[in-house]
Amino acid sequence: MHTGIARHLPSDTPRVMIVDGSRVVRRMIEQLLLKELPGVSVVSCGSGSEALQALLTAPVDFVTTALRLPDMDGMELARTLRQQMQQAYMPIVVVSGDVTERLEARALGEDVTDYFDKALGFPALAAFIRGYVRPEQQASGAVLYVEDSRVVALATRRMMEKCGLTVLHSISAEDALALLESARAQGASAPMSCSPMSTSRVRCPAPI
Repeated sequence: MHTGIARHLPSDTPRVMIVDGSRVVRRMIEQLLLKELPGVSVVSCGSGSEALQALLTAPVDFVTTALRLPDMDGMELARTLRQQMQQAYMPIVVVSGDVTERLEARALGEDVTDYFDKALGFPALAAFIRGYVRPEQQASGAVLYVEDSRVVALATRRMMEKCGLTVLHSISAEDALALLESARAQGASAPMSCSPMSTSRVRCPAPI
């Protein structure tokens, strides 16, 4: 089984939505974004319902949301955006202080594009957002990624996709080998990334 990842294209005039129950936090992030991203438009929302209402008026290029909101949590907001607002490819990043624990508990679902540990600070968050909406350099190429842990695969795929790579994910060595043989037959070039659990059966070859 393998899945392609759609790429969100950067914009010269990005619209970034900040969803957080704290007015002070929203203002701090907004000021940093205006400094980091000239031309950015910031949509500030204090709740999930306010964010949904704002998106009915105009779309945005990126959403960052606190995990805990006054009327819902960030996971519920992300799920609603995907299902009801037709925002299938918009990056949605959850900001939380317990991201690591939730990742280990498999509590971050597929509706969330990425996560950010708020302990790293707001300047780091602004730089993180800039990497999504206005990357300085984009890589190119296709990567075949072998990993049987869904949680690990999601996080790794998101990081590679953020760098501009096209990612094919396989959960087994057999599927990966079949994809490689198909690529060889078609004369395609497909580097391969292997997880530790896969390397006992599949060695990471040089690019085809």
